[in-house]
Amino acid sequence: MANNQLKQQKVEKNNPVVWIANWDGGPKGLASVNNANLNQAVIRQLNEATFNLFSNDFINYAQGLILCMNQAGVLNRFFTTGGSPATTGIYTGISSSIIFKCVRMPAEFKDKKNILSSPYDYGEKLILGVTFEDPNSLGGNATAQFPKGTTPFASNVQNGRRMIPVYRDLNIRGRCLRGSGSSTGTSIGVWS
Repeated sequence: MANNQLKQQKVEKNNPVVWIANWDGGPKGLASVNNANLNQAVIRQLNEATFNLFSNDFINYAQGLILCMNQAGVLNRFFTTGGSPATTGIYTGISSSIIFKCVRMPAEFKDKKNILSSPYDYGEKLILGVTFEDPNSLGGNATAQFPKGTTPFASNVQNGRRMIPVYRDLNIRGRCLRGSGSSTGTSIGVWS
């Protein structure tokens, strides 16, 4: 039985690379961009509760979450921005290949944008750590990890409890909190 479950689950690189979502020439939140195709893609892949976490900003410091995607570049390239061909994204035909991830920043960065050694940048490349965790251990943020209409992966560990994938920024830029006493300017941080 364990072998069958392993064959059915998609294998992902240990440390996938993603880019922080970016929309060129305008606001940086899903509600303010107000693009129906983009909104539907995020809701379909992550769910409506997660969509709402990024309605004001792709980088949600209050919750310690970042909306990322599997392609470099601005979202305008992949999603139409109007009715005429002149305002259509040049790669809209492959917009269905854009994969969105809800990424957790280190917990110490949550609600600390003003004292970070460097804030996150839109379009910035991140390297992720991926783990499978018990949704009950996520402190109420489990909804940010579930695609719409899916259930957590089955697990044979921990008495068969269901586990979900959790994506975390590995902080390759070595961000830290200013005044935290770090002399090197780097910090591993505690994940949320």
